[in-house]
Amino acid sequence: MKICMITASFLPNIGGGEIHVYNLTKKLASLGYNVEVHVKGEPGEIDVPVVGHKAFWRCKCLVLHLHGLAMSRRDSLWNLRTLLASGYVFTPHNSVIALKERRLGFISIPIAKRAKRVLAVSEWEKREMEKMGITKITVVPNGVSDLAYTLPRSEGPEDYLLYLARISRGKNQLAAVRALRGTDVKLYMVGPVNDQGYLVEILREAKRLGVEDRVKYLGVVSEEEKFRLIDGSLAVILVSDTLEAEGIAVKEAMVRGKPVIVRNRGALPYLVKDGINGFVVDGEEEITNAVSRLRHSPELREEMGELNRKEAEAWKWDAIAKRVLEVYGSEMLS
Repeated sequence: MKICMITASFLPNIGGGEIHVYNLTKKLASLGYNVEVHVKGEPGEIDVPVVGHKAFWRCKCLVLHLHGLAMSRRDSLWNLRTLLASGYVFTPHNSVIALKERRLGFISIPIAKRAKRVLAVSEWEKREMEKMGITKITVVPNGVSDLAYTLPRSEGPEDYLLYLARISRGKNQLAAVRALRGTDVKLYMVGPVNDQGYLVEILREAKRLGVEDRVKYLGVVSEEEKFRLIDGSLAVILVSDTLEAEGIAVKEAMVRGKPVIVRNRGALPYLVKDGINGFVVDGEEEITNAVSRLRHSPELREEMGELNRKEAEAWKWDAIAKRVLEVYGSEMLS
């Protein structure tokens, strides 16, 4: 059975959707399925079969699985081709909601409605799409890489917050910098720079607040180094201004048994229960208070971490791939 994954953006671009498509492709291939990833532009050097397209995607396969939509107006031809497709499973990765906010719902909503089955990565995403009249939705969450489960855990100082996200205004790293006032913790930022000007602004603000010696941008790191940094952190933080459909970095931290601090927006409050397995915050003062509680209570950190490890057992890619194959079998092969 040949399976085509259609995605406008793919590795080496780093994001939740790109990582999801890569891991799902790898897992299905390991189970003996013939899987191709079709992307916009020239494919990078990736260890899965990738086919690049200039503007319109095209492929012949038994199972057609669309992932997300192109988010730029200049890539509208890609979405128009998708609008003409039929007989597909569709995982939006929040693109339907995001395009509606940009007044482009006239493209994204029909694509979702025409799908044989829509796979939402969270209950929040499902509920938001249901408000748009989209039905036939099944929740299949993002999986977390096998390495997150198998790599031995390392010890660390637990004296820094770790912000795993691309450097862009929507990810709101500035809020974490400002929350350092009144604490003695550091902030390490990891991820690609999408907005160089914003990185300059972050470092300038850290200097203005007198915390520049505690704020470090570490760039893009290997998977092994990422998990080592998670292990050594006080907590992983993600307080985006943009709506997060799920948040793979948060889930990776939970797999590694770490508390998480997230903003009270989008899907993240569905993952994190305030004061139970992390903190759900509104504003810099609440971030500071959460950091203080974690900093002064090793017992609380351990308790939250253990709850997260147990919750994360359901996110192994073996289980996620099985659920996706069940959808293929019921929707595409019936």
